[in-house]
Amino acid sequence: QTDEIVPVKLNGFRIGLTYIPGNELGRALGDPSITPIISQFGWQFERQFPAGKAGLSAVVEVLPLIGGMNIGRFIPSTAVLIGIRTKKGYELGAGPQISLAGTEDNPRFGAGMLFGAGMTKKIGNLYIPMNFAIGQGKATGDEKSGLRLSLLTGFAFK
Repeated sequence: QTDEIVPVKLNGFRIGLTYIPGNELGRALGDPSITPIISQFGWQFERQFPAGKAGLSAVVEVLPLIGGMNIGRFIPSTAVLIGIRTKKGYELGAGPQISLAGTEDNPRFGAGMLFGAGMTKKIGNLYIPMNFAIGQGKATGDEKSGLRLSLLTGFAFK
């Protein structure tokens, strides 16, 4: 018997919420009355690299999301996370994130770093991830950095 990790592709649908404290989102979208919580929908693409008997594996995740449907907006973003996953499904990662917000007359591109942690629960052939991420970024034409807190879940099948 071997303790080697078998690579698992957890590509799949993701859904969640992002909280942007203060009025940063309202400023970026040109409407100060907008809620600081936006919905997120997307798909996670990933590649896991087995690391042998150590119980850890390297993971690269690409996560394109569409945010803001709950407020009638289209806010695309993409994150690339590089990290580690344990044999039991716990993971940590970090990487760049880019986004587009603003108005038709004043589009605002944002970029920053994202740090994530989570775990994946396996139920038969179904994998259910729960991930928390914190990001800090800056939009074009904005002197302040914005904080983002996100909670995502979803599913993947083996």
